[in-house]
Amino acid sequence: MILKIKRNFFLFLIAALSFHSEATNLKTGDLIFVSLPCYMCRLIELEERSLYSHMGMVVMRVGEDKRFHEALILESWGEVKLTPLDEFLKRRNKQVPVLFLRSKVKLSSHQLKNALPTWNGLPYDEKFSWNNTDKNGNELLYCSELIYKFLDSILKPADKKWFLPPLKKMHFQIYPDKWAKYFFPAPVPEGEEGISPQDFVNHSMGWKKLD
Repeated sequence: MILKIKRNFFLFLIAALSFHSEATNLKTGDLIFVSLPCYMCRLIELEERSLYSHMGMVVMRVGEDKRFHEALILESWGEVKLTPLDEFLKRRNKQVPVLFLRSKVKLSSHQLKNALPTWNGLPYDEKFSWNNTDKNGNELLYCSELIYKFLDSILKPADKKWFLPPLKKMHFQIYPDKWAKYFFPAPVPEGEEGISPQDFVNHSMGWKKLD
């Protein structure tokens, strides 16, 4: 029994150290993908035939003691915000490995960071609509929509093809009754323009897996 406990702890330690090593190599502009353990998240993963239901973008910031860099994640979760990496990871389904992607073409971290205040605090879009605002005129954004539109706002026209996967017609065809219940009383936005985390994963033209 003791040997089994020691073995399990040793395996856990190796995994933790491996992930820590990967996290310390992150750069501003890297993308992160996780599976979230919620009912709606599972529906999204099934619909997209994907392991991932949530994504964000890494933003590196110098720590308070100036000796290390802290990884924050730009995400739309309740609202658009910067979330510490460890807090972001606490919400994930730990049975699904975390995926990091890095752009094949260099992103300007300075330009990216300067654009952040414009997006901070915008509300989350639970209806997954591409052109959606609240009663105050603030744009509502779901996770992959945020990353797409954020990049679209700072990239040069010639560079957009590298970073931005093609928009597609959204589909809600797996468990349509559950989707209808979720969107009620509004209609299911079948065929509306949109994007998903998996579309970024599939866009190998501009992104590569971070080893």
